[in-house]
Amino acid sequence: MVVNTVRHESDGLNPDATRQALFRLLCYAAVFFVIVSHYRTKDQVYSLVKTILFMGCFLVVFAIVQKMTAAIFGTFSRGGILAFVFSSLFFAGITHRRRSLKQKTGLLAFLAAMIFIVVVVASWDRLEGRFADLEQDHVSRLSVWKDSIGIVRDYPVLGTGLGTFKNAYMRYQTSMSRVLFDHAHNDYVELLTGTGSVGFLLGAGAGLVFFRNVFRRWRQKRSMFGKCIGAGGLASSVAIAIHSFVDFNLHIPANALLFAVISAITYAAIFNVSDKKEFAPGTAQVA
Repeated sequence: MVVNTVRHESDGLNPDATRQALFRLLCYAAVFFVIVSHYRTKDQVYSLVKTILFMGCFLVVFAIVQKMTAAIFGTFSRGGILAFVFSSLFFAGITHRRRSLKQKTGLLAFLAAMIFIVVVVASWDRLEGRFADLEQDHVSRLSVWKDSIGIVRDYPVLGTGLGTFKNAYMRYQTSMSRVLFDHAHNDYVELLTGTGSVGFLLGAGAGLVFFRNVFRRWRQKRSMFGKCIGAGGLASSVAIAIHSFVDFNLHIPANALLFAVISAITYAAIFNVSDKKEFAPGTAQVA
């Protein structure tokens, strides 16, 4: 038994890591389907939205008190900042095309611009330093992605297994030998190495189909609630999709769980919640 374990780990395979990663993935899927299956009214969806907002506000306040800086820019994550900027532009673009949301877009854009300017000015010195290191970090990420091609070449169909990048990559690492890379700093690359071409196509395909169908249905929504929640959820999807090119957000359980909840809320608000106005029991409905 020990011999088999050593052999698997020397081959870059780790069944225990794969089982743990698969279990986490199933938990995220379970949360998604529970929300989609049981949240069918505006009040139900709104309760989840308020929970996320309250938790987000609490974490922001906690981060400000702890670090004495701004929330998203306080992380000094360049990928996070760029994802935030592009998802904000996407949000402004799709809402500007909806006549009922067009008037609100200008105000939201103004507030976002003011917040952006204040935060950037307040933390410019540290942000400048982070972006000054971009070239060095860019080279290190590129070397990891380049070395990962070897994993794909040797395990092209099914990959090495979910959660095994750290074990597999050591055999193919050609630079920075003193650095242990537990993730590829690219969710797409790590998905390809862990699940092979089969898993990558299934995962990427499912994501694209989900986004396309939700976006199409969102364009047909008439209720303000569905349009607002849908726009926020779609923009969040764009943010995580962009950030995943340069980091491993979806391999952080808290981020992956939050993304599953937001995706489920978006789906429920657009597909489950009716466009018809809800009336209190005993009140007359006017056609």
